[in-house]
This record gives sequence, structure tokens and C-alpha cells, in this order.
Amino acid sequence: MLLTVKLGFDHPCREFLRIVTLLMITLACAIASLFALQTAPPAAGSSSQYGHSPALSRSAPRSNVPTAATSDVTLAAAARRGHVVATEPVQSLAVISVPTRRIILGVSVVQGFWNTGEIASFSKSVGLSPQIVMNYQGWAYPAASLTDFPAKQMTSMVAAGYQPEITWEPWNGSDGVNQSDFSLESIIDGSHDAYIRTWAEAAKAWGGRFLLRFAEEMNGNWRPWGVGVNGNLPGQYVQAWRHVHQLFQQVGASNVTWVWSPNVVTDGSTTAQLKSLFPGPSYVDVIGIDGYTYPKAACQTGGALFGKTMDEVKLIAPGTPVMIAETGIATSCSNRSELMAQLYHWVQLQPTIEAVTWFDHAGSPDYQIDNDPSAGAAIRQALG
Repeated sequence: MLLTVKLGFDHPCREFLRIVTLLMITLACAIASLFALQTAPPAAGSSSQYGHSPALSRSAPRSNVPTAATSDVTLAAAARRGHVVATEPVQSLAVISVPTRRIILGVSVVQGFWNTGEIASFSKSVGLSPQIVMNYQGWAYPAASLTDFPAKQMTSMVAAGYQPEITWEPWNGSDGVNQSDFSLESIIDGSHDAYIRTWAEAAKAWGGRFLLRFAEEMNGNWRPWGVGVNGNLPGQYVQAWRHVHQLFQQVGASNVTWVWSPNVVTDGSTTAQLKSLFPGPSYVDVIGIDGYTYPKAACQTGGALFGKTMDEVKLIAPGTPVMIAETGIATSCSNRSELMAQLYHWVQLQPTIEAVTWFDHAGSPDYQIDNDPSAGAAIRQALG
């Protein structure tokens, strides 16, 4: 199923409709031929049972192109892409030589919207331009201007051909997990309403469509909005999400595509049941999943990393568009390029996943792609 953010791009079912039209024309011709044969006078010595001739068919030719339901929520400016539905499930990675459908390419660079040079460097390494550029923005920084809605930078992104995505984080990024000023209760009780409304009004005034990924990885314990930390109680995350969403609705900021983005589910104690954290289909347009591969996690394949979470997502919100909202494969994984290829192969088998956004940041672990030509080549080859 396509993520439909209604950004004015090609209709996702255009190819399917073309095929159906051809089938209808073929069927009409067959019926016309049959009618002509049935109404024509029989030739001398011939049988009058023309309708039973094995050369004639009363049914339309069968097509092996399956229909695909579409959501009226689409993901990004992906846009300038054609959509081809896989005709058969692929049983082995070895038989996948080219993608059966286009996957949207996204990237997060260190300075986000503020440094187009970093985006250009990623594009050069991969040999493809990303369609989504993600920027992180907190609710509190020493420089107040960095908490404002970044209208100027968003306009620059759109002008350069990128779909902007903001990961909007209710915290001061330099103060750790325990921040009472940014507890979920503080969001619910209206302490931040003035800031949220101002931001939402600016988003409405800007007017363009963008992705908003609010308070991501809520099922972890490493952010002030996480489960069981910072005084947060069960049920409060959903209340906080709905409160923020309703403030946007009140000011008429309808140009937002809401991305609910849990971290991958593991068997560790830092994850919580996703179902209790899902705000509901009326409040979520797209589901984004975060997950990383590195040696301490055994350099997992895409299926091993994301598979369990995808199973839960299908139960929680069946049919909702999905993106891999944040991922990276550490440079210290010896088979990094192969893992990248395997991730895309796995994504191809998940019909609701439309995009993969790479975390192109150095650090420990190091997930940077610009400094690894083989990684860029793996992404380019996987995307075709």
C-alpha cells in the first residue's frame, strides 16, 4: 500500500488502471467478435454451435498483476517515481536483481536543513538525490530561534527538490532524561500550549506539506517522554500526542502528515507494548520505525532487526503506511554493504513500507555513508 501524502504527484494506481483499461478493451473486443459470430448466418455444412468453439472465450484474459489498495495518506515527495507492484512473492534474496518497486530515499545529516552541503555530499556518495530530508528540532535550545518553526529553511528544502521532515522533540537536548519541565504531564496540562500554538500557526502560514515526527522512540527509556521515566505514567503518552494534535487542528494546520515512530521492539526491558502507546488511526498518518545495526547487536539483517516490530504494527494499525524512519548500519560491521542490500530486499517484501531514511552521522557507532563508497554503491544499486 502506498503512503499517500497527497503532494500532487502521480497517482499510485496509474499503472494498474492502465492495465484494467486494456483488459476491458480486450474483453469488449472478444464479446463483439462472439456476437458477430452468433448473429452471422451459418455457412453451408458448418456447425451452428459457434459459442462452444475453443478459440473463443466469454471471460476477460487473466492478469498476474495484483490489485493494491491505496491509502489516502501518502508519504512524501517521492514522487517523481513510477510504482510497479510485485507480481510474485520473492522466496530468495538471490533472485532479486532489481527492485520491483521504487523505495523513497531519505536522509538525516548532522545540521539538517541548515547545511545543504552535507546533503549534497550524501547525494554524491550514493549517486542519487534523497527525496526526504529529516531535521531534528527540540523545544528548548540556548538560541530561541532554533525552536521556532523553520519556514525559511523548509522553503529552501522544497526549492531544492526535497520533502522536509521534522523530528519534533519536547525537551532540551543537553539536559538528559530527567526534565520535569518536559514531562508528559506538562504537555497534557497545557504548560506548553502557547509554544505549540505559535509553532502550529507558523506551520499553517508556511502552507506546504511536511512530515512531522513527534516525540519518537517513546517505547524506550532514553528520552524525557519515554515510558516509565521522568515521572511519566501509563497512558500519558497517548494523551500528550492527542493534545498536541488537537492544538494543530484548532489553528487549522492541516498541512501536517503525522508520523508515529517507535523504536524497534526487542526482548530487553527498555521496550513497552506498542499498542498502549498508539494514539489511534485518527491521529496518525504514517508509522515510522527506528532501528540500527551494529556489532553489539550482532550486525543484524533487516528482517531480524525490523521483523518483530512490523508484525506488531500490522496488528495495531493494519494497512497504515510505514517508513523506516531512522536507520543506520555501523561502519564496524564487516559486511556493511551486504547488510544494506539485504535491508532493501526485506523492505521490498513489505508492501506497506514506502521509504528508508538513513542516519548519515559520524560518532560511535559511526553510521556515516559519505566516507564509505561501497555503502553508497550498495544503496544506489538497491534503488536501481
